[in-house]
Amino acid sequence: VAHDEVLQDVANHVVSSQDSGYVNLPVRTVTINIVDNDAAAVLLDAAPGLTVREGGRVAYGVRLQTRPNAPVQVAVAPPALLAAQPMTLTFTVENWAQAQTVTLTAAEDYRDTPEDRLPVTVNHVLTGGDAAYLATDPPALQVEILDNDHASLLFSTARLVVDAGETGTYSLVLASQPSAPVLVLLTPSAALSVQGDCPVDEVESACVLFTPENWSTPQTVTVTARTTAPQSLGHLVVSNDPAYDGASATLRVDAGGPLLYYLPFITRAR
Repeated sequence: VAHDEVLQDVANHVVSSQDSGYVNLPVRTVTINIVDNDAAAVLLDAAPGLTVREGGRVAYGVRLQTRPNAPVQVAVAPPALLAAQPMTLTFTVENWAQAQTVTLTAAEDYRDTPEDRLPVTVNHVLTGGDAAYLATDPPALQVEILDNDHASLLFSTARLVVDAGETGTYSLVLASQPSAPVLVLLTPSAALSVQGDCPVDEVESACVLFTPENWSTPQTVTVTARTTAPQSLGHLVVSNDPAYDGASATLRVDAGGPLLYYLPFITRAR
């Protein structure tokens, strides 16, 4: 039996011969029961363990397993963190076996989440077409979204050069959006005076405050040195956001000259 998508159920026979005794001899019609091995199904062409980074894209293919009797519409239903293009695929009797590409784009949330790999599900819904397909349940696609945000402090400079009696500035900004206000306590060594945007002590201490609204706006810190000897300026983070709370960093402040080691270094809270 030839492989196709059309069910055949009757075989007719016609006798032809030079022997007149066989010409037009009636032959009984034979009924053949064919078991169709072509089941209606939506197929996904995707690599195992499909992943996409926040702000990135990944693609997969969709096709039908058998030729439909009428156009089949497949709607793509991604979760909130993913956008799909196109959202609807149409398969016809001509293109049913050709995979159509769906591109998924992951939203950039700018947050450092506890889960570095977030599993999500992309569903597929049949919205019209062949009755055999409407009776099926299309498969879902499992995707992992990779978090590309890390809670840390970003400095405008790794080394601040300030001569004795002079003033210099640098700026701070957060690398990701916090879920709560982030207070950066500045702890200078004895020969430094610092001033941020929320002073704790007008002489020796200061702080910088970031909120979920202004986290990406650089905050300026002013530093006054009373000596040419190398000094250090510590930064300690206090926040109800566990990704930031407890993080620390140190900035080197000196009058210039050869630099024997690189600062700041940042210790993440987790």
